[in-house]
Amino acid sequence: MLQWEIHGKVLVQNFAVITLYKFIFNYARFLRFNALIQVVLLFQKIEGVEVCLFGMYVQEFGSECQFPNQRRVYLSYLDSVKYFRPEIKTVTGEALRTFVYHEILIGYLEYCKLRGFTSCYIWACPPLKGEDYILYCHPEIQKTPKSDKLREWYLAMLRKASKESIVVDLTNLYDHFFIQSGECKAKVTAARLPYFDGDYWPGALGETIFPMKEDFIMVHLQHACTHCCLLMTSGVRWVCKQCKNFQLCDKCYDAEQKLEERERHPINAREMHTLTSVEIVGVPTDTKDKDEILESEFFDTRQAFLSLCQGNHYQYDTLRRAKHSSIMVLYHLHNPTAPAFVITCNICHRDIETGQGWRCEICPDFDVCNDCYKRDGGVNHPHRLTNHPSIADRNAQNKEARQKRVLQLRKMLDLLVHSSQCRSQHCQYPNCRKVKGLFRHGITCRTRASGGCVLCKKMWYLLHLHARACKESDCHVPRCRNFRLLVTRA
Repeated sequence: MLQWEIHGKVLVQNFAVITLYKFIFNYARFLRFNALIQVVLLFQKIEGVEVCLFGMYVQEFGSECQFPNQRRVYLSYLDSVKYFRPEIKTVTGEALRTFVYHEILIGYLEYCKLRGFTSCYIWACPPLKGEDYILYCHPEIQKTPKSDKLREWYLAMLRKASKESIVVDLTNLYDHFFIQSGECKAKVTAARLPYFDGDYWPGALGETIFPMKEDFIMVHLQHACTHCCLLMTSGVRWVCKQCKNFQLCDKCYDAEQKLEERERHPINAREMHTLTSVEIVGVPTDTKDKDEILESEFFDTRQAFLSLCQGNHYQYDTLRRAKHSSIMVLYHLHNPTAPAFVITCNICHRDIETGQGWRCEICPDFDVCNDCYKRDGGVNHPHRLTNHPSIADRNAQNKEARQKRVLQLRKMLDLLVHSSQCRSQHCQYPNCRKVKGLFRHGITCRTRASGGCVLCKKMWYLLHLHARACKESDCHVPRCRNFRLLVTRA
């Protein structure tokens, strides 16, 4: 019997210990949508070594994000290697590793639902032969699934989630956004389509995706209104007990009551159906993840992680290499400031340990170790060589740089408050006149931040940061009240 909890990050079963890590690495910006990038990694202890077997990257667009990406989740990449132990089947006939991977996905969907997300999007697209999504260099014996097999793998998982009342409904992107079926009254418009970085369909709409529409899976975690197709998160939904899956949001229900009886649900039917109100509860207004955000450039994106593995030959084609690669992945995870790639000496061609070498300030790839630098009175190189910083020095430099950025940002916010209240034409406060000029620019600028104006974007960013921290009821900073209202509603 497998027992696990995704929030606890530990999976315990009767024959092995599996550790599940869920890391939040970075906020990214796709077009005008802010997304939280998360990666889930699964490790199993094999022959005394934690081996990475499974990886998953997701993009989370929270409650603060703009429509149509608001409260959406995109499962962008999923990858695994075939070293899971033991290689047995469950009582249902599926492989045990499939059962575990399904449980991870179901647990994540439940976690998203509890945080208030409304839908999850999955593109069932297998990699091409020899292509890697997350883990570099798969075993030769591991087969790449065909599109229909991969789609069925996801659907089997989602059917389990439906039985557990985690998934409310299951459809595909084409049918939900491009087809007006039944009593649906939502307009077919690109403004309703969510955008996900790296996905296929934003550049291939309508009839282009029709032949492969079943591969674009859309998972409803909350109930959708039959008329406007919006997923409901608050208020009341009006349910028809006679018709399966017919329900309306408050807005569409009010519009329905204003229609003539023959135009109401069900349309042109002799009998009128009664709609019963069901209160929507348990959907948080804020979708923020309470886990700590980790800073690591190696895990920020799927491509960054794959490049780290490719550049250092962290391969998974054999179990022995997978062990070493997993150890190094954990090393970089817990040492985010360590060099991404191993540096070798240009003279003796040996690896140079951190802080034990010299580098040319002009040549892009000239490094020598301490032994070669000291041997025979130094290295015959035309340019000056500088000593590599140690890990402690690098950590200190990064910490000092972060402290300087925070201090500079605080000074800018203080200047923002001062300039909004200052009425002196000859103010001696540093840069006060410049900020006042930015205020005047914001009033007259026709390009605006949305059009790409650099000055407006900078001012918009500072105003947004100020509003998040401001507690003054009568603040003089422009748009502070408007920003605070937006933050509160989000």
